[in-house]
Amino acid sequence: MNPAPGTSWPDLHYIDTEQVELDVSAIIARGTRLRRQRLAAKIVVAVVVIAAAPVAVVVHAKTSVPYAHTTMAGAHQAPNGSRSANATGGTFGPLAGGPATAAPRKLAKTPAADHAGAGRGDLMFSLERAFVRHATTLPRGYAILAVAGPPSGSGLWITATSAHLTLFHLSRAGALKTWPLPTPASSVRASGGAGLAVTASGLAWIGVGSTLFSIDTRTSNLSTWQLPAQPAHRAGQAADHGAGHAPEPRPGTPLADGLMADSVAVSPSGRVAVVTSHSNAVQVLDPRVGTFRQIRLPSAADQPLAVGYARDGTLAIGYQRRSEAHAGAVLLVDRAGAERSVAVPQPTAVAAYGASGVLVGVTRLQVVWARGYPRPLTLPADSPDITSVTTPPVRLPGDRLGIAMDSVVLTFPATTSSSAVVTTQSELWVTPPPRCQRGHSCPAGYRLVATDSDGNLWVVPRASPRTVELVSLR
Repeated sequence: MNPAPGTSWPDLHYIDTEQVELDVSAIIARGTRLRRQRLAAKIVVAVVVIAAAPVAVVVHAKTSVPYAHTTMAGAHQAPNGSRSANATGGTFGPLAGGPATAAPRKLAKTPAADHAGAGRGDLMFSLERAFVRHATTLPRGYAILAVAGPPSGSGLWITATSAHLTLFHLSRAGALKTWPLPTPASSVRASGGAGLAVTASGLAWIGVGSTLFSIDTRTSNLSTWQLPAQPAHRAGQAADHGAGHAPEPRPGTPLADGLMADSVAVSPSGRVAVVTSHSNAVQVLDPRVGTFRQIRLPSAADQPLAVGYARDGTLAIGYQRRSEAHAGAVLLVDRAGAERSVAVPQPTAVAAYGASGVLVGVTRLQVVWARGYPRPLTLPADSPDITSVTTPPVRLPGDRLGIAMDSVVLTFPATTSSSAVVTTQSELWVTPPPRCQRGHSCPAGYRLVATDSDGNLWVVPRASPRTVELVSLR
């Protein structure tokens, strides 16, 4: 087409050949941050809406569960035996050596998004309300150290210290039983933590410092083992760094931030792996013969942080180089003793996943298969920021995971690599605000989180470190 008489086309010929470079990664990262900030703002507004009009936003929970709070006036001595449930826990994760595929399902959207001023469907998750079924507070002076859900049945196992270390069992109905241990509180504080694992038969294993206890909770029989000493550890570590002493952990590393508490794990065959602080090895006890096997990490400067067993018996040891904040890995040791090391970003928690894998990490989650190859766990798109979460994810019924944050619990399927499926099947459960006394600090969130094989969610609030709450997500 020619221009009209008396007019001319503008000159669209550019001689400037300079290339314009766009930082695509930075643009995508900024867009993700903005979407998460918008989602976080919606969650805050939704929490206010739910508190003001709870009936309008409840989707799954049609009726309120009464909040029952029990304060134990004192410890109760356990009877001669406590019955162990016969039910078996559901399988978590895919049974094959790779990710499974789940069919998407539609979830009803809550009206909270509209109350928040957002467009319909803009909130990616179903928003639900969680309820506290009951809460139990230990006597004054106790401090809860560790919690663990049983691999079969319901209830929660607790280790806590007052004058001495004590093992508790809390039932779903709120009944509390105790087993005192011959360990003074001073030795527990000096060790920096306590590890806890309980088998399906009710055999509890507690690791504190250089001591490993086992309690048969049906008969109250107690056995004690002393972990082998490692006198050459620090000398070997110093030689590895060419210095006269071992370097201190730098701020920002798991070792410096208090994530070096003892860890205990029990294999399907009954062997017990124990992590202790200030060591570069893990001790594995064979209770049948009463002997320990020592598994050393690749370098004398490596510090074990967590242990766990895959269902096929493979031992996984999460560890980190003491002087390097980002040198995390997991050491896999199969039943024949063969070892292989796999780099992971966050080796501070290990849990069984599928038939032959482990889930490693707290917020930067990796699935590591026994054959050695890792993959990031698929999280929901535009999920809330979980970088401040300190408790590992917990297993929920239906091959789902739960991540407890300050005011919500994010639940999502953990057996698919499809981001779309994970996102459409994710839910945000708004948790009740903490119950605090006047004049005391009242932080939100949880110190410890665990689930039992019946799918009950147990939490220890930061605002009340002597209290255990049973939270309903149904």
